[in-house]
Amino acid sequence: MCVVELDHLEMMNALTAEQNCFLSYVGTMSEDALELFGQKLRGHMRRFSLTPKQTRQAFSLYVEMMQNMIRYGDAGDHRADPDGHKPSYGLLAISHDDDDAISIMGGNYISPQRAQMINKRLDALSSSTQLELRQLFMKTIRQPLEMNSKGASLGLIEMMRRSSSPPQYRFDPAKNGTVFFMIKATA
Repeated sequence: MCVVELDHLEMMNALTAEQNCFLSYVGTMSEDALELFGQKLRGHMRRFSLTPKQTRQAFSLYVEMMQNMIRYGDAGDHRADPDGHKPSYGLLAISHDDDDAISIMGGNYISPQRAQMINKRLDALSSSTQLELRQLFMKTIRQPLEMNSKGASLGLIEMMRRSSSPPQYRFDPAKNGTVFFMIKATA
């Protein structure tokens, strides 16, 4: 039985308001969620004074973040669906600040091995210049897909390229042996 205390809802509302979140979601990550919240994001961004480039960057960051959570996330502590499949579970929060910056924040469960790999990759990418990131992107796009890959391994490179400042990220151990990976990128 799922029990959500009303006090918790009030706290969640206060936290999202304090962070200027205009869109947030916690639950199963899927292509349907990507499409639905993508439409909502586009509608919200029309209300802000964003440049066309900033709008494209924000949407690109959103798509890359969601696709990474859908493809590579674990279910964490959450239950399997009726078919026994444990879908990727995570959270998404999008905020707008007074400087017209859009921040896209995502978090999901991943394996400790994947966390190590992502941390190493993000650390390396963080020290790269925009030119180096572009060259790496072009090199990676020309390579054949890795075996068992669910994508072209471009998501993290694209987030680094599209973010107006280096993305912030963190890895917290979860009680079920997975790691909760969080990342924030800004357009």
